[in-house]
Amino acid sequence: MNKDRDADRRRLEGFFRDELRAAEAQAPSFDELAAYAEGRLSPDERAALEERIAGDDVLKREVELLRELRDELARPAKPAPARGRWVWTGLAAAASLAAAASLIVLKPGANPPDPRGSASPVTPVASLRDGDQTILLSADGTVWLAGADDDLRAALGAALRGALPPVPDLASLRPGHSALMGRPSTAPAFGPEAPVGTRVATGQPTFRWTPHPDAAAYDVKVFDQDFREQASGVDVSGTQWQPPRPLAPGRIYLWQVSAHTSHGRVTAPAPPRPEARFEVAGDALLAQVTQRRSGAPSSHLVAALAFVEAGLLDDAEAELAALDTANPGNPQVPALRERLRGMR
Repeated sequence: MNKDRDADRRRLEGFFRDELRAAEAQAPSFDELAAYAEGRLSPDERAALEERIAGDDVLKREVELLRELRDELARPAKPAPARGRWVWTGLAAAASLAAAASLIVLKPGANPPDPRGSASPVTPVASLRDGDQTILLSADGTVWLAGADDDLRAALGAALRGALPPVPDLASLRPGHSALMGRPSTAPAFGPEAPVGTRVATGQPTFRWTPHPDAAAYDVKVFDQDFREQASGVDVSGTQWQPPRPLAPGRIYLWQVSAHTSHGRVTAPAPPRPEARFEVAGDALLAQVTQRRSGAPSSHLVAALAFVEAGLLDDAEAELAALDTANPGNPQVPALRERLRGMR
């Protein structure tokens, strides 16, 4: 076991040494960074190195990765996890894999150790900055993410190939043409934006709508399925609003927004447009999401996958948007966002 760990450590050191040299020719050596990460430098050496990396976010992150890898290798081996917790059926690869430049520039032929514990190295083809870690993906589909078990790695690998878990049946939140109170809107572009056709994780979601060009203010009304008013906002000046008290969990709601215009009140949605429906998630569903995220609680991608599986589509979009911001120029994240929009 110790020999295997020593061999893994040597392969990891070689991999990151090569990456550091390619990314920054004048950067501190790997040995210096490793000694710094492990606290083996003298006070003077430490101060000198900290001055060199103070303005270099890449080098700072390399030190963090070395510490993560050190901690991961120091952990005792865990028993194999129960299968199926993150096994999602119906995942179809939707796009060819594109190399994504993020923290580490991965070169063809670079060979980090296989995170599954195999003595054979794997070839990384993509990386993704995600929360406080970086996800590495190999050509054979292997994913490295500290704290992730095999099932979670499989789900992440599918996502990096363009696949998302199947959305649960949300047909009750996506009705056909049906009337609410109010008269038809004269401005088709005006109407509810979110939440629509999704579950939400809180009883006080942020309601958003597209603006009416002639609106002086807006009113918002939220109804239960029996058209009994459950919450309302009056004379809202902007295009978003939160209810003052939480809506009950585990229930479906409908909502409308009305614009005060110089020509009178305009309400949307109104016939023939479909109702704007959403559901407040119950405690059991939220507990399931928390469990899904426990393997990598800081990961935006893990959170997005958990939210999609639970039907919390707005929350999933927010996580993917944060991932997109952290990975400018990466083609994989926009592809996932587009796929999510197509699943609504």
